[in-house]
Amino acid sequence: MRDNEALRVALLYVLFGFFWIVLTDLAVSSLFHTEQDILLAQTIKGLAFIGGTALFVFWLARRAIRRSEYRWTRTQLKSTRELLHNVLAGIGEAVIIVKPGVRTIHECNPAAEQVFGYPASELIGLHTADLHMDEDSHDEFLEKSRQVLASGQVFRTSCPLRHKTGVIIQTECTLAQLSDFEDGELSGAVVAIVRDVTERTNLEDQMRQAQRLETLGQLTGGIAHDFNNLLTVIQGSSELLLEQLHAEPAKRSLAEMISTAADRGADLTHRLLAFARRPPLAPQEVDVNALITGMREMLGRTLGEHIEIEFVAGESVWPAMIDPAQLEGALLNLCINARDAMPTGGRLTLETANIDIDEDRANQLPDVEPGAYVLIAVSDTGVGIPREQLSRVFEPFFTTKEKSKGTGLGLAMVYGFIKQSNAHVSIYSEPGLGTSLKLYLPRATTPDAAADEPSAVAPGHKASETILLVEDDELVRRFACEQKVRGALAGEASPS
Repeated sequence: MRDNEALRVALLYVLFGFFWIVLTDLAVSSLFHTEQDILLAQTIKGLAFIGGTALFVFWLARRAIRRSEYRWTRTQLKSTRELLHNVLAGIGEAVIIVKPGVRTIHECNPAAEQVFGYPASELIGLHTADLHMDEDSHDEFLEKSRQVLASGQVFRTSCPLRHKTGVIIQTECTLAQLSDFEDGELSGAVVAIVRDVTERTNLEDQMRQAQRLETLGQLTGGIAHDFNNLLTVIQGSSELLLEQLHAEPAKRSLAEMISTAADRGADLTHRLLAFARRPPLAPQEVDVNALITGMREMLGRTLGEHIEIEFVAGESVWPAMIDPAQLEGALLNLCINARDAMPTGGRLTLETANIDIDEDRANQLPDVEPGAYVLIAVSDTGVGIPREQLSRVFEPFFTTKEKSKGTGLGLAMVYGFIKQSNAHVSIYSEPGLGTSLKLYLPRATTPDAAADEPSAVAPGHKASETILLVEDDELVRRFACEQKVRGALAGEASPS
């Protein structure tokens, strides 16, 4: 290409010289006749030729310099574009450039394809409204963009955006203005750096929920403990009255009502203590497949014929280290909740499986250690639970049922029992599709060789023996001291 250009320049110079000589000779011969005039004209012709040649050389040099500068500028521009492209490609956050006015995406990096799920060919040219959750969210983005363009400052904001699949992702956006574009195509465009914080947000929500439930558990446990002390006195006193009022039916009826009310209060206290993780447990190796199989007949009677029960038993499921009675109660509770969510009938599915939770998965679940677990999943095809209520389902006295149709303690008891057993529970629900609760029970390890035999208690009940009573609640201590336990009580302990 350069050789052809040099040839054209040389040819142009030769033609210029040829025509110059021919035309000037003709002009001199026709205009001048004396030898002196012809010599002067030839001298002027030569000087003009030299001057013209100098100007031509100057033009060539200037042209060469401009072309060199142009080529250097293009090289620098190409290098800069390649550098920017590599930088954008290496950024872990999504970067999109939005054209002013039309609000369409002009450019994006590979991370944007991963965050939003669109290939670059679809993402470029896409309207920004298609990436926002709703119109209000898009209007807020436009307002932030206008503020960026007006002030030239960088704005940071949190906004929910929409993945190509329709899933809402939580993001943090940094908005800045692009400037100094001479062509005007992107002058005043906005560059948005989008970071997907959905996983972090979910973890923070789970941690806040766990802390809230822990606080509620401590408060509930303290109240239930004090209430249980009062019920102990009421139950014991009512039992004594029942023994002493055989001959007075009217008063005995009052004592029976007191005893019944106290029993119901004790049952409520037991549920509250279960949520607070305070009842004693008797964990042992449990074959969950056998336990669920044994419950099927009872579940069929309890849930009713309008509920189809399906049990998908995993193969070679490990034994779980859990309290079998409490586990059976928890499963029954979950199944009853599932039945209530399917008033017109539906399918209840119980599944078991072995599952290994690795470090990455454990980091997504608060208070869960990596290791081997036995999974029990209870799923229904009921009405589901709204997303905004999912974070509260394990709170005591919170219920999604109608008034007078639920105490709000069922799932709270399950949560407390599971946490006390070093297990984990998770819930997933879609309104109109159903709900699935998963229990992650710790796998039972090989038991020790032999358990210690309980030591025999030597008989001997002498009336002269002394019992030391230690109780911090004054009412309970006074009640216990007044009982005639085999006539052996001889002293009272202080609260300390």
